[in-house]
Amino acid sequence: MARIAGLPEQVLLRAQDILQGLESDVPPIAAHDLAHVGLIQPDLFGKVQREEASLVEKLLALDVNRMTPLQALNKLSMLQQGARKKS
Repeated sequence: MARIAGLPEQVLLRAQDILQGLESDVPPIAAHDLAHVGLIQPDLFGKVQREEASLVEKLLALDVNRMTPLQALNKLSMLQQGARKKS
C-alpha cells in the first residue's frame, strides 16, 4: 500500500528493516545511531511546505490596489498554473 501511495523507496526499505527487526526481537536502532550511517528518514513534506511558502511570498508581493481586474485575473491564472505544475 505504501508503494502505491508513492512513498520514496528509501522510506519503504527503512520500514521493512524496522519490521524485520521487530519480528526477530532484535533491538531497534536508535535515531542517534542512524545519523552517522546516513539512514535518517527523508523529509516527506519539506518540498510541499517550501512550495507553499513560495506561493505565499508571491501573493504577498502583489500590489492588488494598483492592478486592474484583468491584470489580477492574469496573475492569478499564472500562479494557479505554476501550482498545478508543481503538484
